[in-house]
Amino acid sequence: MENLEALKDDSLFLARLLTQEEVANMLHISPKTLECWRWKNIGPRYVKVGRLARYREADILAFILSLVEGGGSLDTINCQRGNC
Repeated sequence: MENLEALKDDSLFLARLLTQEEVANMLHISPKTLECWRWKNIGPRYVKVGRLARYREADILAFILSLVEGGGSLDTINCQRGNC
């Protein structure tokens, strides 16, 4: 019973769960692609609620942040332009 009480205090547990369609719209992909990713065990983490897959907003944000590549500081950009 203590574990259930601990879960109630967890803000991620209380977070609204997003549907497959909502997440697909956020990621600009089709719901079918998201479904395929689940079968391949790639893509954002999800929660099974009965037969349905639901997604926590925090997990979607973490997935998006994991995709970030490149970039750099302004100094890096200036060096590439020959202004080192």
